[in-house]
Amino acid sequence: MNQYSLITLIACFLSGSVMASGNTQTSEETRPVAFLQVLDASATQPKPMEGNRFSRKDKRQLCVVVRNVEIQENNQLIENIKAPAKITMEADNARLIADTDGKGYQAVFEIPRTEIKNDVIVQCWEFGKQDPVGEYHVDVQFNNVVFKNLKFEVLP
Repeated sequence: MNQYSLITLIACFLSGSVMASGNTQTSEETRPVAFLQVLDASATQPKPMEGNRFSRKDKRQLCVVVRNVEIQENNQLIENIKAPAKITMEADNARLIADTDGKGYQAVFEIPRTEIKNDVIVQCWEFGKQDPVGEYHVDVQFNNVVFKNLKFEVLP
């Protein structure tokens, strides 16, 4: 069975200014929200890209972004990631628990308030050329707020 060397956690909490919108929000915009953002990391300052598909050949980062949630002094971000094939994940600042089939991981991050910029939680992963191609699914939990079935696709 092939072993893949996956996703390495990179800049755990990028400046929220990359992902944050303006200060004026309607009531709909103040609901808790989580989304995935692909960044072009080939330049000095990563730039947001459209869509949730990217090639593993290019220097890209996939970020989980959470906004409009209550932030406490000590917070927990949990990401349950399901890959299309067996993978290996690495993260220096998270507890990683692999599924028995090797296709999924749970990453648990303990985040103090002081590490959260502009009340936006941003946690990014970087993919390598050996990572499986296909559709990935991510469930995210920030403290007690759960976001289900976020999707992205890794292309050759």
